[in-house]
Amino acid sequence: MTDQPTTYRIEFGPAWPVPPITVDFADRNAAARTVAEHAIPHLRPVLKEKGRPELADCFFQIDRDLTVGQFMWLSLAGEKAAQFCPARLTPHHHRGDPMTNQPTAQWTDIDPKDATSINLSERLDITAPLNENGERCPWPWEPQQLVGAPLGQYRCPYCMAMVMAGMPHLDYAPEERTLTRENADEVAEWVGGRRAGGAYELVAFDQFGETFYAKPGDVIHRDGYGEFTIRPATP
Repeated sequence: MTDQPTTYRIEFGPAWPVPPITVDFADRNAAARTVAEHAIPHLRPVLKEKGRPELADCFFQIDRDLTVGQFMWLSLAGEKAAQFCPARLTPHHHRGDPMTNQPTAQWTDIDPKDATSINLSERLDITAPLNENGERCPWPWEPQQLVGAPLGQYRCPYCMAMVMAGMPHLDYAPEERTLTRENADEVAEWVGGRRAGGAYELVAFDQFGETFYAKPGDVIHRDGYGEFTIRPATP
C-alpha cells in the first residue's frame, strides 16, 4: 500500500476566473486557508457582478478523499448556505516522480459487469463523467443498464446528477468556446441565442432576465448547470 500524496494541484471551474494553485495538504485546515486566501480576491468581483458580494466571506471545503472541493458560505443567523466555484484536486508529482493516477482508460470502454468493484472517485487512472457540481461520478454504469425501465430522467444515486434511464451517464463537464466571425452562427445556436449583427458580429443571449453580448475573441463558458459566462477577449 502506498502513502496518500499530500501535495495537490487545484483547478477551479472555468466559470470562475481563479488560477490553479498547488498546495501541501499535510495540514488540511492550513491548506484550506491557503486556497481561500488565493482564490477570494479573484472571486470577489465575480460575486459582486452576480449581486452576491456577501459570498466572498467563505471558506474552502474538500472531500475526505481529496478529489474535489468547493467554496462554502454560511449565514448562521439566517440559516442560509451557498456552495459555488467547484474545484478538482489532482496529486502533484515533482519532476522525476513516477506519474501515477493519470487517466489512461475511458470509463465508457468498461462493461458494467467488469466494473462492479471499481470506484472512480479512487481510480483516477480512468476517466469519469462529472455531475453538475464538477464532481466525478463514483459508479456511472447504472443508467445504461435501465433499458425499458419506466423512469425517464432521474437522479444518479452515486453522484446525484440528472441522467436518463437506458442511456450512458451524462457528462456535465464544463465547456467553453471562443467566438469568431466564422463560427458565430454555431455559437449562437449553442448558447440558445441569436446573431446580433453589427460590424462586430455580436452574439446575444438571454439569461436570468438579462441580455448578454459576446464579440469575436470573447470566450464563452458553460458550467455544469448550463449557466453561460463571458470572458472578454484579451486586448
